[in-house]
Amino acid sequence: MYESKFYFIIEGIIVIATVIFMFMLRNFNQELAFIQGMYNNKIESAFAIASTPGYFGYLAMGFFFVFVLVAYSIKCFKLVITLDFRIIINCIINVILLIRLLVIFSNPVLTTFATLLLVAGLFIIANSS
Repeated sequence: MYESKFYFIIEGIIVIATVIFMFMLRNFNQELAFIQGMYNNKIESAFAIASTPGYFGYLAMGFFFVFVLVAYSIKCFKLVITLDFRIIINCIINVILLIRLLVIFSNPVLTTFATLLLVAGLFIIANSS
């Protein structure tokens, strides 16, 4: 009984923290969309976004929340064997939150990170000879 209460308290904390982060990230993405609109070149846009205050904090927190939601969803799916209705609902909520977070996180925060990694990789390859 105690494990069940503890599980649902942790679940509630994760859901509330994720929703708050998603709202903050959505507002930050609106600022970044304005910066993206100022540049025609995607690489210049990526560097401008990366130099925005708070970008790497949002990037790190985004990876953290994705990791937490994936790990907690895996734990949740292992508990579905018990066929408890509350656990099944929590699994569905975790999956919906994960999908929504990935949609919000992917543009422009994750896209900028991928562009920077690609540019860095090409720079290393070009200078390796």
